[in-house]
Amino acid sequence: MSKGLLLLIGDNQGIFIPQTFAERYSDNWNLGNSDALDILKEGPDHPEYWESWECVLNEATLTDNDNNFWRLQQDGDLWMVCTELMKDEEYENFFGVEREKEDERYFRY
Repeated sequence: MSKGLLLLIGDNQGIFIPQTFAERYSDNWNLGNSDALDILKEGPDHPEYWESWECVLNEATLTDNDNNFWRLQQDGDLWMVCTELMKDEEYENFFGVEREKEDERYFRY
């Protein structure tokens, strides 16, 4: 099991993944747009639900007690990803590309 990948929400939650994230996990994450969380908590019927989710996916960061930097990544399931803790093979299997030093910058804005 990878130390740099943690499954947050399985894809069996479908269109409710964003709402579930907002209700269960958002307090631990640094987010640029707090209005997005309120929209997500209203559920998928809100007209700005998917735009708000995209904003959260792009902006959410978490720094853990060991100073590891985490981002969100969704490909069906919703994952917490810390590329610095991933082995090269895990990185390639998850993202579908070989790791390059420049790739690390993608996860740190």
